[in-house]
Amino acid sequence: MKIKVRYEDFWVEERIKWPQKGGEYGLYLLEKRGWNTLDVLKQISKEYKIPFNYLAAAGRKDRYAITKQFVTIKGVKNRVFSEKNWQLLPVGEMDRPIGPDLILENRFRIVLRKVSQEEGRWIQKALKGIESQGIPNYYGEQRFGTYDPRNGFVGEKIVKKQFKGAVKAFLCAIHPGDKRPAKERKRFFFDHFDQPEVCLQKAKTVIEKHIFSYLTKERNYLKALYLIPQIEIKFQLSMFQSYLWNLFLKELIYAFCKEGYEIRGRVNKYFFPSHLPKEAKEYLSKFFPTPGYKAKMPDRLTKGIYAQVLNSHGINPSSFNFRKFRLCYIKPFPRQALVQVKGLKYSELEKDELYPNYHKLTLAFALPAGSYATILIKNLQAYIASLKGYS
Repeated sequence: MKIKVRYEDFWVEERIKWPQKGGEYGLYLLEKRGWNTLDVLKQISKEYKIPFNYLAAAGRKDRYAITKQFVTIKGVKNRVFSEKNWQLLPVGEMDRPIGPDLILENRFRIVLRKVSQEEGRWIQKALKGIESQGIPNYYGEQRFGTYDPRNGFVGEKIVKKQFKGAVKAFLCAIHPGDKRPAKERKRFFFDHFDQPEVCLQKAKTVIEKHIFSYLTKERNYLKALYLIPQIEIKFQLSMFQSYLWNLFLKELIYAFCKEGYEIRGRVNKYFFPSHLPKEAKEYLSKFFPTPGYKAKMPDRLTKGIYAQVLNSHGINPSSFNFRKFRLCYIKPFPRQALVQVKGLKYSELEKDELYPNYHKLTLAFALPAGSYATILIKNLQAYIASLKGYS
């Protein structure tokens, strides 16, 4: 089974609460393909001379998809912005920037390709099970798109006050979309990081030049972190928080059901239970705080799992208290452990025009804000494995 063979195979549309009142913020619909949300906002800021902090989006949509989502721009209304593979169209105005609290749901349409006749029957059966049980609310792989195993999590190093390591990890991280010159440059930075004057000669981006120029004069890595845009620091901290949540959620589910299947991910393994008792479904459908400063777990079970996850990474609850360093900090927020799939529909098997002798199957469904369709697909793979009786 394959997904995202073509951009058209993965379609996402954001639905929001629409405040029916005017204001200083222009509300726009962003339609894109082959771009992630952050890169589009950076492009708009650069090309149209709009301060980056004037732009806001409620979520970050997948690069390898066709997506529709809302964006606000402070003080800019009724303009059309367009580049290759994305466009920003005016749809109204608001009295505040858009945020995650305004998202009602995300609607998806996904084409599963290279499906055999037998596998198609297993998929349809598994989807009925998922519709009944729900899916664990893990963060999906795209949340960790900029993670580089060699350099580790920038956010983790900040939490551990390893500021030199954080700066190095940020500058040397190789991303999947990087071209060969960028990869070679970042490898050079990794090997020569203690020679900032040498790295400065290779620097290309504005951030690289600013940081290495500063480090040639002073080796204060905390101050060097301040040269990284705040939105980038927030994203790095959020990525580490998402990783810790995934570890926490895996252990929480495992406490209720030890029968299931693991699916390997880029940075962690996802555990999907084969069957959850009714009381477990009710418990996991509640909201729990994500890891962060002053996160308050509701009971002995969650407190124990939370402490175990933090201890395994050499941190404790007080590690998140680094506001005195004037950096952003990891703020906990409530997140549901198990979510229900809404309006799930799927087609009959059709001939796959891209893979001879195979079939395709189209799914349509909606998920709450912050939940990932790719997790549904991983859950589907695990569920099929449980039905077949192998991993």
